Amino acid sequence: MINIINDLDDAMQVVNPKTVLKIYKAPSGQWSGIFYQNDEEIGRIAGCQTYQEVEEEAFEQGFADLFIIYPLT
Repeated sequence: MINIINDLDDAMQVVNPKTVLKIYKAPSGQWSGIFYQNDEEIGRIAGCQTYQEVEEEAFEQGFADLFIIYPLT
């Protein structure tokens, strides 16, 4: 199941202790993601060409029940 929330603080209040994936575009132009659980960073994904690749990598790593935060831009 995927749920979309645009703010990390809101996500942690709603889904705690579920895993949150915050996707962002790095200054290099590549897409990356940070995993959070219980307000703590638990992992990262980097070097993807699209935000969809970040999602795919998350699922390949075994994160099936995520709340995903997408950038607003």
